[in-house]
Amino acid sequence: MYKLDFASKIPIYQQIVDQTKGALAKGYFQEGDQLPSVRDLSKDLLVNTSTITRAYKEMENLGLIQTVVGKGTFISLDQKKLEWEREKLLEKLEELLQQTIFFNISLDQIGEIYNRIKEDQK
Repeated sequence: MYKLDFASKIPIYQQIVDQTKGALAKGYFQEGDQLPSVRDLSKDLLVNTSTITRAYKEMENLGLIQTVVGKGTFISLDQKKLEWEREKLLEKLEELLQQTIFFNISLDQIGEIYNRIKEDQK
């Protein structure tokens, strides 16, 4: 499921977080689904266990997963954390949209980018 780009400037743990978010958006993961153990995912992706641990910790902080000691790590969407992240994203989006005005980027161009990304999510 994960396709890591070891040549990318994006850290491996962040690629895992981003791809997990994408899988959630596409419906590949559902509330309650169990994720692989840190050790298993580390073996599958050929990365250090600390990288997977960092990715899981970041996803837990974002409200995407929950680790239950002795049972595993599960998709568990924390709506309060997700709403807080959504508000932060909207602030960033507002800043970006102000820049698009400065650089004379049209709503059509923005819409095309949005639609392309949304299509890629399918």
